[in-house]
Amino acid sequence: MNLHIIVGRVGQDPEVTYLPSGTAVCNVGIATDDPYKDADGNFAKRTTWHRVAFFGRQAESLAEHVRKGRSIAVQGTVRRRKDEESGVVYVDTVARSWEFAGSGKGGGRNGGTRGGNGNGNNRGRQQSRRGGQQQRGGSRQAQRQAPPDEDFDDIPF
Repeated sequence: MNLHIIVGRVGQDPEVTYLPSGTAVCNVGIATDDPYKDADGNFAKRTTWHRVAFFGRQAESLAEHVRKGRSIAVQGTVRRRKDEESGVVYVDTVARSWEFAGSGKGGGRNGGTRGGNGNGNNRGRQQSRRGGQQQRGGSRQAQRQAPPDEDFDDIPF
C-alpha cells in the first residue's frame, strides 16, 4: 500500500497553475517538525519539508482556503520522478484528500474549523432548524481527485 499522511504547516500561499489539458495544479511545501534532544540534553526540533501536488478541484479549493502557516493534514501517495536534465530524483506526494488540522496562523475560512477534505465545502457544523440537533455540513465522503493521466514531467514543480 502506498499511503503517505502528512500533518504540518503550509510553507507559502498556494498558487494554482494549469496543465495544457486545463487541469488545475497546486504545488505546496508542507513543513513537519521532529523533536529530539541535542548532545547537551536540550530539546530541539528538526524540520522536514514535503512537496505535495494537488490536482483538479482540490487544487482550487486549497488555494482558495489555505494560507502560509496554516496547519493541514494531507493523505496521498508517494511518487518519484527524475529530472532528465540534471538526473536528480524527486520524491513528491500526490494528494488524495486534505483537511484543516489544529489551529494555525493564516487560517482558512471559518478560522480553524475542519476543512471537509478539500472539497470546497467548509461549512463545519450547523444547527438544524428542528430540535437543535447538530449535523455535519457538506459531503460525508472525501472528494477523491485522481491525478491526470499525463506525463509527470509536465507538472510545474
